[in-house]
Amino acid sequence: MIIVRLSGALGNQMFDYAAGRSLALKNHTSLKLDVSFYDLNLVPKRVYSLGVFKIQENFASKDELARLKVNEENPIRKYFPRFSAHLGLNQKPSHVREADLKTEFLDIPDDTYIDGHWQSEKYFKWVDKIIRQEFSFKKRPTGLNTKLLQKITHTDSVSIHIRRTDYLTPRSRRPYYLCPKVYYLKAVNFIASRVKNPHFYVF
Repeated sequence: MIIVRLSGALGNQMFDYAAGRSLALKNHTSLKLDVSFYDLNLVPKRVYSLGVFKIQENFASKDELARLKVNEENPIRKYFPRFSAHLGLNQKPSHVREADLKTEFLDIPDDTYIDGHWQSEKYFKWVDKIIRQEFSFKKRPTGLNTKLLQKITHTDSVSIHIRRTDYLTPRSRRPYYLCPKVYYLKAVNFIASRVKNPHFYVF
């Protein structure tokens, strides 16, 4: 069994799942999802979002999590991290963090809990056909989604993604880089110079 910790919004969840699924396939074993991150009261609020896809949706039980992962809520580990490390409470062979990975990803053995962002196709490229199939929707689009899909399919469509919101708030835990307006204008002009009749969709 491989357990993967899901975190963040949809894009992060997809990377997490793809890495976990890849490792489970390599080990000829099952994949379980740890969705406990979504019980946290974080800002901005995130929710589990993979249920719309044809994935292997099996959630890890509390007993399975306790067996494989480090207990993050251990009071000694939480309030006395150095002492905890001295006691070996920060380590567990079955709990592998991406930041501490010292081996090839696909060499990680069965019965492991993996914890990271895994934002690279190198973790799942060898099974990308399976991943793409599982990231197809369970249900066909309806209503406005159907109309938009038809427009997108029958035009020279260009996607523009703009993110500000939580990138602007001082509550962010790390420095995010915001692209200025001129960046998007240059990008639009660049595409327009190479595509005869582009239709831009802004997300």
